[in-house]
Amino acid sequence: MKSMRTRVVLGKQLLRKPRENSLQLAELLAKVQAEGGFQDYCAEIGIRKRRAYYLTELMLAVERGRLSKQDIIAIGWTKCQIILAADVPPNQMGRTVQYARGHTVKELRQRLKLDAVDDRRTMTLRVTSYEESRLRALLRDLRLGLARHQSGYHGAR
Repeated sequence: MKSMRTRVVLGKQLLRKPRENSLQLAELLAKVQAEGGFQDYCAEIGIRKRRAYYLTELMLAVERGRLSKQDIIAIGWTKCQIILAADVPPNQMGRTVQYARGHTVKELRQRLKLDAVDDRRTMTLRVTSYEESRLRALLRDLRLGLARHQSGYHGAR
């Protein structure tokens, strides 16, 4: 296990070439986050917290099998973050990553319909973890434009 001082030096080195080192930086940030002191570490190496959280989210997606390290290397962390934000279903992940390889960030956002809604509202709901997973699946399916959903939702009549 590396000391925090060693991790600070390594983090600063990785930040000098963030595109080439994003995967290693994400792994390092995930380790620091798991051990504690994440915000202090981010301040010390000079990375914005939002970017650090995005990178740790990528490592979590790799651990859960949603993305591979090769995907992150091939399309970059920005496009990977967009794909994760769109909650792409596992059976469409490969096609979406392939699309991202040959298209711009703007085109990817448009394809995933992230820029399509201008009139967004914020809602706060208290739900169980099961209800949350079902609600996210339903919203994902609606966003993908599916007419029917496996849970029996058939749209407004």
